[in-house]
Amino acid sequence: MKTLYLLRHAKSSWSDATLSDRLRPLNKRGRNAASQVGRFVHSRGLVPDLVLCSPATRTRETLQRMADEWDAAPPVRYEEGLYEFSAGSSYLSLVRAAPADVGSLMLIGHNP
Repeated sequence: MKTLYLLRHAKSSWSDATLSDRLRPLNKRGRNAASQVGRFVHSRGLVPDLVLCSPATRTRETLQRMADEWDAAPPVRYEEGLYEFSAGSSYLSLVRAAPADVGSLMLIGHNP
């Protein structure tokens, strides 16, 4: 059976109003939470075979903090469609396009 993990980025910072939305980093709480989630994923043997991640700073940082807790990081593809989500692009199309040999897939995006 194939497994799909959907993950929203950890808590981001709004402290620098000059940054574009795409460049907002995680705040301290978000960094800590992402590491905790990474430890949980590792402890339960849930590290995915492939990660599709939004290219935004906060999603990339969430993934990096999680992967720092894993024995080995899985392959990652950064997908613009996970940042610029619209009616014309869907998570489902990304899932359907995943290689057939991927048993577990994680999408890291922005939608709650």
